[in-house]
Amino acid sequence: MKLDLNSGSEAKKIGFIGLLLMVSSILICYFHLRGMGHVFTHLFYLPTIIACIWWKRKGLVVPCTLALLLLLSNLIMPFSDFNLTEYLVRGSIFIIVGLVTALLTERFQETERQLSTLMSNLPGMAYRCMNDDDWTMKFVSEGCYELTGYTSHDFIENLKLSYASIIRPEDLEKVWNGVQRGLTLHKPFKISYRITTANFEEKHVWEQGQGICSDDGELMFIEGFITDITNLKNVEKEVKHLNSILKAIRNVNQLIVKEKDRDELFKRACDILREIRDFKLVWIGLVNENNFNISPAASSGIEESYLDSIKITWDDSPEGKGPSGMAIKNQKPYIMRNLVEDPTFKPWKAEAIKRGFSSSIAFPLMYGEKVYGSLAIYSEDFDAFNSAETSLLLELAEDIGFAIHNLDVESKQKEMEEELRASEEKYRTLFGNAEDAILIINDNRLVDCNSKTLEMYGAKRSEILGETPYDLFYPHSNEKTQRKALKYLNNALDGVPQVFEWKLRRKDGELFYGEIKLNNLNLKGSTYLMAMIRDITERKIAEDKIKASLHEKEVLLREIHHRVKNNLQIISSLLNLQSRGIDNEEVQEVFKESQARVKSMAMVHEKLYQSQNLSRIQFKDYILSLVNNLLQTYLRDPSGIQLKTDIDDVYIDINTAVPSGLIINEIISNSLKYAFDDDRGEIKISLRKDDDEMVLKISDNGKGFSKDFDFRTTETLGLQLVNSLVQQLDGKIEIDNTNGVGFKITFRELEYENRN
Repeated sequence: MKLDLNSGSEAKKIGFIGLLLMVSSILICYFHLRGMGHVFTHLFYLPTIIACIWWKRKGLVVPCTLALLLLLSNLIMPFSDFNLTEYLVRGSIFIIVGLVTALLTERFQETERQLSTLMSNLPGMAYRCMNDDDWTMKFVSEGCYELTGYTSHDFIENLKLSYASIIRPEDLEKVWNGVQRGLTLHKPFKISYRITTANFEEKHVWEQGQGICSDDGELMFIEGFITDITNLKNVEKEVKHLNSILKAIRNVNQLIVKEKDRDELFKRACDILREIRDFKLVWIGLVNENNFNISPAASSGIEESYLDSIKITWDDSPEGKGPSGMAIKNQKPYIMRNLVEDPTFKPWKAEAIKRGFSSSIAFPLMYGEKVYGSLAIYSEDFDAFNSAETSLLLELAEDIGFAIHNLDVESKQKEMEEELRASEEKYRTLFGNAEDAILIINDNRLVDCNSKTLEMYGAKRSEILGETPYDLFYPHSNEKTQRKALKYLNNALDGVPQVFEWKLRRKDGELFYGEIKLNNLNLKGSTYLMAMIRDITERKIAEDKIKASLHEKEVLLREIHHRVKNNLQIISSLLNLQSRGIDNEEVQEVFKESQARVKSMAMVHEKLYQSQNLSRIQFKDYILSLVNNLLQTYLRDPSGIQLKTDIDDVYIDINTAVPSGLIINEIISNSLKYAFDDDRGEIKISLRKDDDEMVLKISDNGKGFSKDFDFRTTETLGLQLVNSLVQQLDGKIEIDNTNGVGFKITFRELEYENRN
């Protein structure tokens, strides 16, 4: 049974001290009467010490009282020849012993309180457990409840459940292997995995710990710390997802600018959107104003047959209350977060459940007040669309609506051109009613124009006819501009249609942008030039808005890279702060290596947001920055290492930059730590790109590896990481162990893979 000196009530404590004093007094008298000749007062030390442990400085009353009683008893009825000095010394010793005991007890309890406060305020759970299948807990800090929903007592000795029972079954083997690897190597282990809390909530946790061994090397238990990283995981997931949406928006906007075929535009836009998060189905439907039906125009997904088996409208019938119908009627996004339980989705519920649809969102495709149709997305997840994603997708839907408007306008223009070429009679009919300005040129003079021309220029017919084409261009006095215009005219006269944009000026001096199409025209045996001018000022303004929107999204992407870099830098700083309180050099080295790895990844994001191209970095600049950072980290005097580089100017994306940067980090770090005894030597780095293949060489003139060293089976974490990263790059690695160590790594740039 464990003795707890602080247990019991005050009355029991006082009674116990009194009993000890009485027993001690009886024994002292007994020994004196037996003729020992001296008073044996050492028995009073026990109640003195216990009293000062229980009541700290208040307990000094006991030794002070004993010292006083000792003097008085010897004065009144001395046990032996009275020696004042002797009994003063004995009394002083009682008081000193009590004082020292009280001060040490106070100091111990203050330290215990500080430790308890620290443990209770840690953002996670400290523990001590056995190395068994249940991870049987011997100690668990109070942070256990916030992390798991269970109290610390629930886990101690598996009282109510074992810690292993809350680890997700699919992660159990990963956790066991990670811990055993660290115990085998006698190094701290770091693992992340998932647990299920008392509220059946799934959390991502990060654990760091190490084995505690006896003097003879036998493992006694494991001590470590577990913290919640669910928010970090969610942030990483959200950043990746928003990145993919921004990229999709940029790709669709570029597609809108380039693609003039409406069906192809719709199909490719659906494909781009579906790849954002591997949606089950993305489709674009166009409205039919005569019968209120929504007709599928394009779709993408493995469940496209769904559209053939259902009817969708935008009227007030049950078939008009789905996501697409409601988005068109309300002219705003409409979300159904649970298709299984939403009663308004009943007409399509059976087919949707059969295909694994769980939630849906639809956006109206509009320009101005005109609604052209809807963009609908179906996901296999319930409540799959958050507000940030909805806002970005709404922007995309607005861009597609603008593209439909432009395509409709251009489609009408093409029809007009076809009719003009079909017959002169149709030409004359359309000539007067065309939406664009039309001018007829003969012998470098304007001989005819339509009413739209007069409206566009704000001039009378007499002010237009008879003028030269140059009189309508701006500026008039620019010879270079006139030569350029003459080239367009001559090419059109030679039978080569010309389409170009030109800055024009109205009669009142106002400038506007026009899209000019020149074609030669044979009328009654004579060759004329027909110029069709469309006022594209609004389109230019709209294009400028799209460009500004793209710039805005690039700024956002740059900010995301910046924040990721800052977050990684925070992790590096936290590791640095943690390492300052550690005296173990091996553990400090682990922290330093982890900082270097995090720094190598942070540099990638730093280079990305500093570069013009947000998806690729200049690899030479990145390598030099990384190596210089490692020299500063591992060497007191970096000038002792001669660095020779021969690196091609190549640009690579983040998927290749991160693993290749970590490879360089591990190899250079290994050289700086182990290759040179006096921190002096030479390191060479070269990178060559031959077609699609890159060859990275890193070597030093240091001690090299032992002859029987096999880098593929090494237990060194750094080289294990190098092998794993080379496999990730689908590359191959070779080592030359003569005259130092040389690594040759051949790999190709990884193609982008969508991650959901």
